[in-house]
Amino acid sequence: MKSYKLQRFKRQVLFLTHTFITKLLTIKKIFKRKNIYVLITLIIIAFILMFYPVTRVEFQVYNKTLITNAELAQIKQITKKNNFFLLNPTKLKKLILHNFHNISDIQIQKELPGHILIRITETNYLGVLHIEGKYFLLTSENKILPAEPKVLQNPHLLSLPSIYSTTYNPIFIRNIHELIIQYNQLLLNDKTQTKQLTDLSIQKIYNIITLNHIPTIKIQTSKYIFLISPTKDLRNQIITLKILLTSPSLRFTKFKIIDLRFDRPVIK
Repeated sequence: MKSYKLQRFKRQVLFLTHTFITKLLTIKKIFKRKNIYVLITLIIIAFILMFYPVTRVEFQVYNKTLITNAELAQIKQITKKNNFFLLNPTKLKKLILHNFHNISDIQIQKELPGHILIRITETNYLGVLHIEGKYFLLTSENKILPAEPKVLQNPHLLSLPSIYSTTYNPIFIRNIHELIIQYNQLLLNDKTQTKQLTDLSIQKIYNIITLNHIPTIKIQTSKYIFLISPTKDLRNQIITLKILLTSPSLRFTKFKIIDLRFDRPVIK
């Protein structure tokens, strides 16, 4: 009887041991199979990340003046050379700004699937420089960009001040830059307040010339000529000009020249 119970116990132990080992082996197989699936999935994801292209590039251009479709096509080509997921917007922005100097700001936005949205703001041009027979554009960022003669036929550029200089003088350019900003601010603030400031867009600014042995910047508009001193504070001279042009006493006075080079303005 005891031997029978012992044998029965042994058979139960062997059965349980066999069952446990079988299930353990089955779990290992399943686990290995899952590892293979995970590995295959990771390989597929890595392949997509490495080779997923930029399929579409869309542009939004603000303040568009001189940027051409050919330049946008070049930017598009540069962008499409990148992998969509590996594309670094900051590095791409620096690359585009380095190669296209007429762009003042650019924002790059990634949109799935494979879509890139590029917002471009073209620089603001303040005037056209004529220096030693060559042409340059003065920008609001105080940059001087070379320009071809055919570009100057752009309607917007034709409305900008023409600045004439016999030599490249950085101090003169910087003073003219400040002067134009102050002058444009004057017109922007007051053109809707008084008719006296109509038709005052600068047409020509001449190099620092000498009138009556005094260094002078000569500004010509459609109606008037302003004589400004490059050695005095430009902002104060523009403020004085603003006061004079908006003065009721000058509203019905005929004059052609306002000379701001002296302590007291001279009106002729």
